[in-house]
Formats: sequence, structure tokens, C-alpha cells
Amino acid sequence: MQDDRHEEVRAEIAGVGDHGMCPIRHVSRTRCKGHLRHVKVNAATRVKLAEIGGAIRTARERADLSQASLAEKIGMQRENLIRVEKGRANLTVETLVRIASGLDLDLRVRFLRRK
Repeated sequence: MQDDRHEEVRAEIAGVGDHGMCPIRHVSRTRCKGHLRHVKVNAATRVKLAEIGGAIRTARERADLSQASLAEKIGMQRENLIRVEKGRANLTVETLVRIASGLDLDLRVRFLRRK
């Protein structure tokens, strides 16, 4: 079970992990099981992360891939992919590109006017 403290850590502007430690400082970054991002996000961002995670899960299921097989294919731990699909990971563009590539899909971003 993952430590709930990870949800409460705020990333510093200069980038997470410049000091070589997980921001929780419980272990070195290399032993931290590859957490995607240690940041606290607001409610609106959480909603978007959940939408993105749902879209990733749908695409993975359409590709008939298990979480384990996709994670292995893109070099990610299965636990992190689960967090992504549940909207509990603040993704980087690099991670999104890796996931899209593993699903043999193009990643496209659109900004739409609000209604």
C-alpha cells in the first residue's frame, strides 16, 4: 500500500528530486518505486487527471492489453499505471507520450472554448 503522505507533498519550482531524494525524504529517489510526481493538485486538476486516466484505461482495454503488459511495454511499474488510470498521478508530457506509443496511438492535445 502506498504512503498517503505522497499526496500531500508540494513540489518545489526548481523541479522535484534535484536533491536526489524523494520529496517525502523516506528513501533516495532511485529507491522510491518510481513515483510519477509528488505534488498536491487542486480539484479542477484532479478532475482532468481522472478524465485522462479514464481515456488511457479505455484505450488500453480497446488494445486488449493488461495493465501489466502495457506497463512492461513502456518501462513503467504496474502500480504507477494503476495510479495514472485512477487519476491519481500528475503526469508529465513524456509519460503521456510513452503511454500513447505503447498503445500504438498518437497523442494529440486540443484546447476548446468553454461553454
